[in-house]
Amino acid sequence: MSTPTLKFEKRAGPRWTFELEGAANVTNRRVNDGGLGIKVLTVNVGAGGLMLTHDGEVNIGDLLRVTFRAPYGQEPPAVAAQVVWQRRNGMRLLGAFTAGLSFRPASQEDAVRLAALARAGVESRQAAATPGPESGGGAR
Repeated sequence: MSTPTLKFEKRAGPRWTFELEGAANVTNRRVNDGGLGIKVLTVNVGAGGLMLTHDGEVNIGDLLRVTFRAPYGQEPPAVAAQVVWQRRNGMRLLGAFTAGLSFRPASQEDAVRLAALARAGVESRQAAATPGPESGGGAR
């Protein structure tokens, strides 16, 4: 499902709701975990950035290197992104924080590949949920 773009948003294109696990490392400063990686989970992704949840020590302006677990045995996409905004979650179900990241120009190719993975995943879920004529869901 595509996340709607609201009139006041600065996004150039749509985002796709997509869950993909990964790990992020802060690249512009030292952090207390010794660089072991912060567990992340995507909320949505588009060509310009992504929203994710995490439990790590991350600040607005930090540069992150995010490597995702590859779905379906594909090469794992890794992107460089900057934290643009962050908020504390009321419930820690998926992570203590939700953050918005903007892709850095150096990782545009991988960012586009990640967005394509998200879009393909959403489209395959939609196709699986739509009954075809052979399943009795078509017109008679």
